[in-house]
Amino acid sequence: FSNKYKSLDSHFKNNDFAYLLFLRLVPGIPSQAGSLIPILFDMELKKIFLSNIFGVAPGIFISVSLVSGISSKIEEGHPFNLDLLSDPKVSIPLTALGVMVLIVNFIKQKFFKKKV
Repeated sequence: FSNKYKSLDSHFKNNDFAYLLFLRLVPGIPSQAGSLIPILFDMELKKIFLSNIFGVAPGIFISVSLVSGISSKIEEGHPFNLDLLSDPKVSIPLTALGVMVLIVNFIKQKFFKKKV
């Protein structure tokens, strides 16, 4: 990095695992950003691997569970409407998704506050 980003580089080096894990957990952040940032900041391979496992796995598990629950209800002949939300195969993954979003927001507020 150039001299312009030295402070950013030193701040990231102190919290590199937490930042990358946060990038992986937050929905909507492009995966390319999460792949380029470790390269730019020369992050250890072990930390990259662990942050990817812990950051991507919950979202994948919740998504697969949700789609599996919806598809099983549709295969049983239930119509695709809001009544699907009352089934535990659908409501539990949706609740888990909501909890995951709350946890990410809590982490963001607790550890990534802007210092004025």
